[in-house]
Amino acid sequence: MILYAEIATWVVSAALFTFWLSFALAGSLAEATDGYVQGLWAKSLVTILGGLAVNLVGMGLPKIKATKIYSAKVLIDKYPLTTWQCLLTLFNGARSKKVIRNIAYLPGLKQVSKTADGSTLILEDAEPPNKKIFIITLLVLFIGIFALFTTPLLMSLIFLNVKKLLIPYLPLEVIEDLFKYFSWLIIGKMILPYIGTSKKYSFITVRFFSKPLKKAYGFPVFVSPLVSFLSSKGVILGLADPQGRIFIDSEYVKNDNYREYLIAHEAGHLLDRKFKMFGMIISPVLVPWGLLIMFTLSSYYQATGYTVIGNFLHTAGLVLIFLLIFIWIKYEELGEYRADDYAIKLIGLTTTEKALEELALAFKTTPEALYGKSSFDIRLERIRTKKFQNIK
Repeated sequence: MILYAEIATWVVSAALFTFWLSFALAGSLAEATDGYVQGLWAKSLVTILGGLAVNLVGMGLPKIKATKIYSAKVLIDKYPLTTWQCLLTLFNGARSKKVIRNIAYLPGLKQVSKTADGSTLILEDAEPPNKKIFIITLLVLFIGIFALFTTPLLMSLIFLNVKKLLIPYLPLEVIEDLFKYFSWLIIGKMILPYIGTSKKYSFITVRFFSKPLKKAYGFPVFVSPLVSFLSSKGVILGLADPQGRIFIDSEYVKNDNYREYLIAHEAGHLLDRKFKMFGMIISPVLVPWGLLIMFTLSSYYQATGYTVIGNFLHTAGLVLIFLLIFIWIKYEELGEYRADDYAIKLIGLTTTEKALEELALAFKTTPEALYGKSSFDIRLERIRTKKFQNIK
């Protein structure tokens, strides 16, 4: 069986990466006589090849044929997906060695199954193909091909028009740099969160393959069979959606201790409003735009002769990026601890400790335990240390 949906998704992804490169190189594309490659058509071709190369690195080769399943399958559930939902599901952030994707058509009913031993999840079409879903899938494929080959030309035209508007106020170098810096904002906020491994992808995918369970601590709780398969180490068992929803792995919901702890832990992420606000400040809200302004000002001062100020702003921007990466790693780690503290408030220390102990023990029986301690072990040690300190 040919997986037309996978091919269409791969082409759309390549078109998006080409759009990013075209935006970054818009000045060079518009000034066709500059650089090593001469002419708009030649530069457009190089940009398209660059987009394909980046996509190849990020997504690998497109999956064309369905994977044969030799093990017995256990059906978990069926979920209706729109064309856009299926595209987001098939983007690279979804790719996991534990998940086999045999989806041939973009829209329609999809089913989730697992192998008899429970080690692998299978996503596939739940209904036979019809003319409508076949045409829609091919249409998306052709739109992706069209966008792939026309984006460089379109971006060169946009740059020329923007240049006409801004050239009375800004040097040409600053306008070109503005496009370059803005392109990084585009790939960081609009492309990589969906075509790369990130939490945004996780939230979206899990949301599509989920069903409501109940309401707890003021938040709707959903179950999804995909949650534990999103992490290579299998240590993600719950997710707290920024929109105020909790998603728990459907397998772990069956155990009372796991269920109550996981729900309380994820609710802790949502209830910790001060910590959440800090995360919004250092991640997606102010920082990207602040860096864009800082680097643009750096380019402006350098172009107008104030090189010392320009170099200072550029260096400060680079230092800030590395500092924010370090802060974000620590923020994520501290966030898990604070969520456990909230879980203790909601369900008690004994229940939290028992659930973490069982989860840590269960993790030790998996092949992933070879990587070292799980986050469950680390968090359990922390809780026991706090418990001992309280006793003293």
